[in-house]
Amino acid sequence: MKLLISQFRDPSYPDFNPQQPKTIQLMKTMFIFLLFILFSNLLFAQNVGVGTSNPNNSAILDISSTDKGLLIPRMTSAQRIAIASPAKGLLVYQTQAPEGFYYNNGTGASPSWIMLGATGPQGPVGATGVIESYSIAGTSAYPSNVLSFITPTITITLQAGQKVLLIATRAMGGYAPAYELGIYPACQSTTPNSPIVNLGLGMFGHQVPANTRIDFSVHGVFQDLPAGTYKFGMSGVHNSPNPWSNTEWAYVTALVF
Repeated sequence: MKLLISQFRDPSYPDFNPQQPKTIQLMKTMFIFLLFILFSNLLFAQNVGVGTSNPNNSAILDISSTDKGLLIPRMTSAQRIAIASPAKGLLVYQTQAPEGFYYNNGTGASPSWIMLGATGPQGPVGATGVIESYSIAGTSAYPSNVLSFITPTITITLQAGQKVLLIATRAMGGYAPAYELGIYPACQSTTPNSPIVNLGLGMFGHQVPANTRIDFSVHGVFQDLPAGTYKFGMSGVHNSPNPWSNTEWAYVTALVF
């Protein structure tokens, strides 16, 4: 081709035409212009397909392959952190532990890199369910004029912050009319010489006619007790001249939560 062009430029050549070099230059220019138009259409197309001639309309880039994958930039942790003003959503693969895909959930000025598939932040702690349950049935001392437990007791060791729901029932009465009985949900530390502690005001002023027995129940929630070991049950006291001696078994249930 160079020889041919030089021949075209040689005036001594029989068929010399001074316009032919210009014609060739024009053809080159038109060819470059057509290539530019072609690549411009590709660059500004709405979507691009790699490995497919029919890219999905919803994708700016549709890559299709059955034997190859996609490699995004791989880097160390330090290199990832050193990326200047990373765009929100920027994705990289970290090759150091903890190894995996990371994306920027923050902004360029304040990046927040999150590992895909990693454990998320701890959510709020839900309400605590029942930790332990207890129950007991049996006889106990009659009510007297001194505050005391009048049902069997349940012994529970509590951790700080734990609560106890107590339900206690006992059938009681007298062979003669009995009255002025007060009953309470109660607890008592197992530390020696600890007093019985009643929960709230309880129920008092109960009375029964002669030869009568009635079911009496108390329930309540104990909370804010210091960590330790306690006995839970129904306590009672009366100032009736006639004893509350016509009694039956008692049933006590406690739930720790």
